[in-house]
Amino acid sequence: MAARDLLVSLHLLAAMVWTGGMVAVTVATVAARRALDPADQVRFFRALGRRYGITSGLALLVFAGTGLALAGAPAGYTATQTAVAALTALIAVLTVIGVVNARAVQRLRPRALADPADARLASRLAPPAAPPPHCAPRSPS
Repeated sequence: MAARDLLVSLHLLAAMVWTGGMVAVTVATVAARRALDPADQVRFFRALGRRYGITSGLALLVFAGTGLALAGAPAGYTATQTAVAALTALIAVLTVIGVVNARAVQRLRPRALADPADARLASRLAPPAAPPPHCAPRSPS
């Protein structure tokens, strides 16, 4: 029973680290977009991504590994366990896609800031037509 308790504890800790980190990154993103100029945003998000990428990646691996260990052999999965395993795999794939995209943007953004006349590059990094109201810069009061 002690091994199972350890697995459950690690599983919950990993879930909390990953989920809490996602919330913190969202809050930091909104604040950075409001407070920093584009060049400072590039530096900030590069540093944040490097640090959080390691933490979230490890947390997601621990979460998936402990979840699989707790669930047992795939042949005996219930429909709920199969759905949870599939959802975890989807989250892992989407995380990898997000990391690949973020790295591509990190490489392109400094070039776009250095050469604002490059229309092709600017179009690849163009923000949405209008930012959501909660992300729009506020005028100084």
